[in-house]
Amino acid sequence: MSEAGTAETHDPIRRPPKVVLGVSLFVLALLPIFTMAGGGGIALIMGILSVLALAGLAAHKAWKTPMPAWLIFLAAFLFWAWISQFWSNYEKVSGWSNAEKILLSGLIFPTVIWLWAQMRDHPLGPILRKGFIIACLTGITLVFVDTFSNFAISFLADPVAQGETFARRHADATRNIGRGILFYTAMVFPLSALIWSHKYGKALTLFLLVMLTACGWKLGVYVAMITPWAGLVIGLIARQKPVFMVKTLVVLAAIAILAAPLFSSIITLIDDKILMGLPDSWEHRLYMWDYIFRRISEQPLTGFGFDNARTYSDLITLSSGDTVTLLSHHAHNAGLQIWLETGLIGAGLAGLTILTCLGPAKRFVRIHPNRAFGLCGFLTAVILLSSMSFGVWQFWWWGTLFLGLAGLNLVQILTPKSLEEPVTN
Repeated sequence: MSEAGTAETHDPIRRPPKVVLGVSLFVLALLPIFTMAGGGGIALIMGILSVLALAGLAAHKAWKTPMPAWLIFLAAFLFWAWISQFWSNYEKVSGWSNAEKILLSGLIFPTVIWLWAQMRDHPLGPILRKGFIIACLTGITLVFVDTFSNFAISFLADPVAQGETFARRHADATRNIGRGILFYTAMVFPLSALIWSHKYGKALTLFLLVMLTACGWKLGVYVAMITPWAGLVIGLIARQKPVFMVKTLVVLAAIAILAAPLFSSIITLIDDKILMGLPDSWEHRLYMWDYIFRRISEQPLTGFGFDNARTYSDLITLSSGDTVTLLSHHAHNAGLQIWLETGLIGAGLAGLTILTCLGPAKRFVRIHPNRAFGLCGFLTAVILLSSMSFGVWQFWWWGTLFLGLAGLNLVQILTPKSLEEPVTN
């Protein structure tokens, strides 16, 4: 979004640029593999890049530079979430708790934005851009092929083990590839921002969106059928109205967190006949969100503590006859999970984190329409996916968020004359 609080300068990074490039290309080469395997390695990729970035920031004596406001509020939010684990009913396993891992990840992953922003206008920058583009194109292609070949690539790489049933392995592959689809549904917008001005960039972007939509349809990942096209429409509007659109999205993102309980309370007004006509996954979600709203009202200020959503065991029978856990590990909505586990205090800090991103976001989108398109498309995807899908504390999603922002910072500020003129208003 921003250059992680740094000025728009072209000072060389104080790590050997070839080292930064080499490590970045190495982890980008692993990206398609990790996203095929469920995305767990995305956090590892960001961890490696973060170590490199921290070394560069130390060389820059970054502690002498004031932290941007959004990073201060992010640190406060994560610290509060970490504290909340002490009143959670979720039992901590030996070693690092999830709260401690999220606290560390959330504080170091943003440094990758700075790292790649420093490389952007370096002579080696074009190689890094091509590496990012190739990694994303390869990943989307592999996910598409695996989806429509009934997971042939997944089974080839990881066959059914002795004692494991085919059904179990198939379910694992479905979950892993489904997560890969969601990852690229967000990452396609930083990718598109980098290729948009190429001769075939617009056509390729549309083709990629069709591929992701088809994958979502095939696996029943309905949010992946909506999000690509919503992001495209918003991104195209942002090319003409960049500041208005980014303001709107940042405010909507904050509202999605702060007003989440209000939205979930409306579910009680939906007629049961309508609920019974929905796909099982959405019927389950709506009942789940109503259940969470009732739990939030019991402890609204501080919440029930980090990962407490994993402790509920109440069951519900869906209209299909399937009996499922009413709250299955997480809320499938970032705002509701933040309210449930960290309360009004956590939701307030999360909302402030988002709102203080507005200034850097406005500066970012003013520079060039490709940046406006990429950032606003990406924010649209993040809002939709966070509101309808996975849990807020999943490491791969935090890695996705900051990897996407880092990729957007590879879009050049000083563009060749053959590209469109920068946004000036």
